[in-house]
Amino acid sequence: MDGPWELPKGWGWIQLGEVTDIVCGGTPPRGESRFWHQGTVPWATPTEIDPHVIRTITDTREHVTNIALGKKSARLLPHGTVLFSSRASIGKVAIAGKQLTTNQGFANLIPRDGVDSLYLAYYLRHSTGEIEKLASGTTYLEVAKSSLKNFPFPLAPLAEQRRIVAKIETLFANIRTTREALERLPELMQRFRRAVRGKAFRGTLAAGNPSDEPANLLLERMRRIRRNMGGEHLGTEGEVPTKQGYEVLEGLGDDRLWELPNGWKWTPLGEVVEFLDRLRVPVNDSERQKRIAGKRREQLFPYYGANGQVGWIDDFIFDEKLILLAEDGGFFDDPLKPVAYIAEGKCWVNNHAHVLRPLEGVVQEYVVHVLNMLDLMPHVSGSTRLKLTQGAAQKIPIPLPGSVEQRRIITAIEGLFAQVSAIEAAAQAARKWLDRLDEEVLKRAFQGDLVEQDSNDEPATVLLERIWARGQKRQSRPRPKVRAPKAELG
Repeated sequence: MDGPWELPKGWGWIQLGEVTDIVCGGTPPRGESRFWHQGTVPWATPTEIDPHVIRTITDTREHVTNIALGKKSARLLPHGTVLFSSRASIGKVAIAGKQLTTNQGFANLIPRDGVDSLYLAYYLRHSTGEIEKLASGTTYLEVAKSSLKNFPFPLAPLAEQRRIVAKIETLFANIRTTREALERLPELMQRFRRAVRGKAFRGTLAAGNPSDEPANLLLERMRRIRRNMGGEHLGTEGEVPTKQGYEVLEGLGDDRLWELPNGWKWTPLGEVVEFLDRLRVPVNDSERQKRIAGKRREQLFPYYGANGQVGWIDDFIFDEKLILLAEDGGFFDDPLKPVAYIAEGKCWVNNHAHVLRPLEGVVQEYVVHVLNMLDLMPHVSGSTRLKLTQGAAQKIPIPLPGSVEQRRIITAIEGLFAQVSAIEAAAQAARKWLDRLDEEVLKRAFQGDLVEQDSNDEPATVLLERIWARGQKRQSRPRPKVRAPKAELG
């Protein structure tokens, strides 16, 4: 028979029904306990089959009795049978690792001598898209047994089938290992970011300069600004915060703040930022949602919450670059989760985030990176709902250098973070490429391009003659024909 693509010399196209026996599964009557009670024969359903990996099935969640096997609804399948889900979720593939039976969600293909079970299984997985086109039904789609029997199959020499399977499994194992490593990368990159911040705020990431303005002069200048604004500062000039109330950092067995470089100072957050009122426009959440309804997205402004943008709104309360700090305590239980970020431009901020405006001389990005490095859980309170109150947030201790060194540190951090982002972008591209690579491996395998052909292999035409000669209870049917590829003609 002709096939969808040209095959190598020694291969041939044949129908699946000529090289396999296709047996449908079934479900013994549930009301008959003698079919189920203390059953020992594995009974597989499609829900137990991994859609991404071809596994060998040796046990199942449910079992039927030997009595059930005497009914048409349950047929015992031999070891090596390829299980193919043929209805609803079409295309799940597994191999029977022992004698078992299945429900009616499968068309089970029993390969004849000369057809490798895994070769057949991988081909079915590769062909799922084309097989799905044969499905029909109103309640659910199902591929008829007759359609599978007539489906084309590229019969390769048996020795080459086994070489192909070995190559596929080696490549797939490498792909899985790579994919698993890429899946671990996001957490590793977050840990790296945290480690970078840890070094930065201990003064070991960027070299200091003795000529830089020290933190105490910067603080004095900010206190004058605050006094002119009519506010009060939280500390006393020259005072280093005491241990009480500042057990906020990880990795310190005695709960003390670490020793800072010369010119730095532990400073309460409330000394270096202004907490802004989020409710300048007196509109409650339900009224906001009504106003949002029916609006086109391009007409709206960003609507921020504790951990980033949560929607859009047709009004705004801020129109500047500000720091947003999560207020809900639930955001602080994961040390790798960012709890502070910068929002810029016209936006609305809900009541799940504090809005901070740094005072003159304090770099916004510096404050954000510090807050995302510290463990803020000791500052959270509440029983039914954990919350970081404004009063508690104001007392969070910040390791503060002068303005010039803040900028130097941010430049060093963001330079390293840019490299991390480049790695993450490359990893994301690699994940997409890996998703296509599985199918590319199978495509090349069944076009005959994955392994080298061996002229000593028994060709498919001879293999098929032997399959036919063995009978397989097909004496009354005409001998199947395999059309040799073009390379063999002449």
